[in-house]
Amino acid sequence: MFLIYHLSWLCYDIYVHVENGKTDDALYFTKLPNWSYTLLITSSNLIDFICTLSIHCRRKDILHQSKDEAVAMPWYSQLNWLFFEISNTIAVIITIGFYSFLKPVGTPLALEYHVINSVYVLLSFFICSKPVRILHFIYPEIYMVIYIVFSVIYQLGGNNPAIYSILDWNEPARAMYTVLAVICVAVPIVHMTFFGLHIFRDRIYKCCKKQPGIEDIEYEDKEVKEATV
Repeated sequence: MFLIYHLSWLCYDIYVHVENGKTDDALYFTKLPNWSYTLLITSSNLIDFICTLSIHCRRKDILHQSKDEAVAMPWYSQLNWLFFEISNTIAVIITIGFYSFLKPVGTPLALEYHVINSVYVLLSFFICSKPVRILHFIYPEIYMVIYIVFSVIYQLGGNNPAIYSILDWNEPARAMYTVLAVICVAVPIVHMTFFGLHIFRDRIYKCCKKQPGIEDIEYEDKEVKEATV
């Protein structure tokens, strides 16, 4: 259902972009929200659906594994997990950046790409049980570095205008301040926030269950230790 919902917004956005020939960007996918919305569709909807279908049909051993049993995670589940941690962090950063440094507008598309995207990842985060690992902050870092390199190539290599005024490479000092703020501050803080929410979510789940035995308590402690790796 959400795959159709998000694809509908993406198709409508591309349609509006193509119909409006006076837009200030030559390429649709120069904007970070458009990158990330596509990633959201790919990770949270399409790959999630494929993983769920594959595990329920072909890997039922994963569903019925015990606490002490180690079952190898299939590669598509690892890919889904990777995109999950990237899209969550980037979605929140986009919302914060949009209302902190740019001129926000109240159109339905702007709200969908810059506000509802974060609402969706937060709701999805609390509904699912995918874990968050501290050291995995490197994945959204790599994603942002790729976008920053793209912005340099697009602007300077293609002699195009800056994608964002705060990322104008004709003013390298200002652009580098933005890069450092995102890479060294925003991404780690947002990712650590999701890690804290991950611990909070799991504690709520365990509190809703019956009083755990000694074995369950030991298992919980082991989970918290593993979460830091």
